[in-house]
Amino acid sequence: MPKIRSFYPKENLIPRLYNWLYEQIRVKKLHTTFGYAIFIILALVIAYVISSLGTPYCYIIPSAFLGLGITVGCIANTSFGFYFTLFYGFFVFIIKRMLFPVNIPLGSVTEGLIMATFLGVILKKIGPIQRILLLMFISFTFFMLELK
Repeated sequence: MPKIRSFYPKENLIPRLYNWLYEQIRVKKLHTTFGYAIFIILALVIAYVISSLGTPYCYIIPSAFLGLGITVGCIANTSFGFYFTLFYGFFVFIIKRMLFPVNIPLGSVTEGLIMATFLGVILKKIGPIQRILLLMFISFTFFMLELK
């Protein structure tokens, strides 16, 4: 008797999607149809935003992608987060004073990098959930008190 194939795959959708994305991004380096489609869609979105909203917004989208990548890097690799925050905190204020006379709040970016690095440290620690909740509560309380 022949084996009947089921309509539903035996694997879950999430691991299959993860493996496919891993192969597309890490192995093939986006040199596939999927990668080209992503870049074409991204270029069209940026062109639409520039044409409809104006040129100041064309800097926001690439900056958001860069910031998201740096934040994920700080969470995934805590030593990168530490050194990047140190580098950012030292050099960005010097460059800001030399180039931009306007008041841009860059201290909140530094705090965000510190929080992302701290979150990476917490996520690397495998332990009881109470310890994680306690550390999150302490950091949340610290940052709320810092706002006043």
